[in-house]
Amino acid sequence: HTEFVPIAVDANARAQKIRLPAVVLGLQFGTCVDLVVAFISTLANVKLNPIYVHLRGDPNHSLAGVWLPTTEAQEVPDRVLWLSLDELRKRVADGSVLLVECTGFAAGVPGVSRKLSFEEASSDGAAQLTGLSEGQVSAFDVRLAWEMSPGHGGPPPPRPPRPPDTGNGNPPLPPPHLPLWKRRWWMSVAGVAAVALAAGAVVRSDPVLEDSVDVLAKFIPSGWMGDGVGDLGRTRITWEKAWTEGCHSSPCVRVEYRLGTVPSDSGFAGMYLQNLNHNWGQLPGTRLQSRFPWRSRYRRLSFWARADTTVAVEFIAGDIHNDTLPHKDSFAVRLGAVLLTREWKPVEMDLSGKDLSSVIGAFA
Repeated sequence: HTEFVPIAVDANARAQKIRLPAVVLGLQFGTCVDLVVAFISTLANVKLNPIYVHLRGDPNHSLAGVWLPTTEAQEVPDRVLWLSLDELRKRVADGSVLLVECTGFAAGVPGVSRKLSFEEASSDGAAQLTGLSEGQVSAFDVRLAWEMSPGHGGPPPPRPPRPPDTGNGNPPLPPPHLPLWKRRWWMSVAGVAAVALAAGAVVRSDPVLEDSVDVLAKFIPSGWMGDGVGDLGRTRITWEKAWTEGCHSSPCVRVEYRLGTVPSDSGFAGMYLQNLNHNWGQLPGTRLQSRFPWRSRYRRLSFWARADTTVAVEFIAGDIHNDTLPHKDSFAVRLGAVLLTREWKPVEMDLSGKDLSSVIGAFA
C-alpha cells in the first residue's frame, strides 16, 4: 500500500527533494517523481531499459517509460538518449515504448477515487502526451544516460537545440530538461540514472563524528504530532526555520500554535525533527555514536527558548518507538514540562552515557 504525497520543495535551494527508492518503499509514500524513480529502478534491476519522462505544466508531472521489443526475436529498437515529443508519440504508437502513470498505483491522488489497473495506468500515461507542445516534454533513456556518463564511456551528446521564438513576443521556451538541475546537465542525467540503476541499494560507513552537530541542519521537521497532524494541523501549527526577529541568536526557529475556532482534538501539538521524512521507525536511524570508543561522543543537546506568553512545553530527544515497526530510537530523554516566559531561557538535555547508535527523532 503506497500513498501519493504532494511535492516536497526545499525553499532555500529552490529545488524539489527526490527520495531514493529504498526510502519510498520503506515509508510507503512519495511524489510523482519519487514513484517514477522507484518504478524505473525495478525496470533497470531486471535489465530492461527505462525512460524518464518529465511534463512541464501547471503542475509539472513525471511518467515512467520503458523500451519494448518489437519483433519476434525480442529485439529492442534502436534507442536514443533524448526523445522529442514527436519521437515519443511515434514510439508509443508503434508499441516500442510503453508509458506508465505511476501515481495510478498509489492511494490518495487528488480527484482519483481508486487505484488504477496496469492497463489503465499505461493508457493514462500515453493520453497525457495529447495537447502538449515540443518544449513541454523532456524524455531520456535512463540506462543509456548511465552508460554514456563519465566513467562509463564519456559524456553524452549535447541537448536538443533551443526551440525558436514563437513570434508572439514571448521568449523562447528553455530546452527540454529535468527541472532544477544543480549541476551541468550530463552529470545530472547520470545522477538520476545512477539512482535508478542502484535499485535502492544502501551503502553505510562509520561516520567521523564532529565535536558538535547542528540538529536543525541534519534532521528534518516532519514529525507532526497531536493537533499538528493532517491538513487541519497545517492551519494550527507552523514551523519557521529561518526566523530573524527577536532571536537570541539569529536566525532562530519560530513555532506558532493556534486553534482558532476549531477545538483541540488532542490537547497539544508537537513536531519531531527526524532523520528522514516522516520516519517513525519504518527505516533505520542515523548513527551519532562511533563504533570506536576513542572518538568523541555527544554529551548534551542545548538551546535557548522563550514564548510570547507563559506556557509549559515538553522537550524530547529520541524516544520514537513503535512495536509494529522494525526500527526505533536507541535512547530517550524527556525533560518534562518546562515553563517558558517572554525571557530567553537556556535549556540543556543530558545525553551522557546514552546510546546514540540509532537516532530517528533527534528533538521534539
